[in-house]
Amino acid sequence: MYQTHLTTLDRDYLDALYRRRLQMLTHLVVAAHAVTCPMYNL
Repeated sequence: MYQTHLTTLDRDYLDALYRRRLQMLTHLVVAAHAVTCPMYNL
């Protein structure tokens, strides 16, 4: 049976996983912006 109530350990793990994914996404966006910005400036 599936538990709808997550333990604090699971919640912390999911929160860390989400934060890491968000951080990676932010890095990708910044990197893409840094690559495309000089092209727009030319």
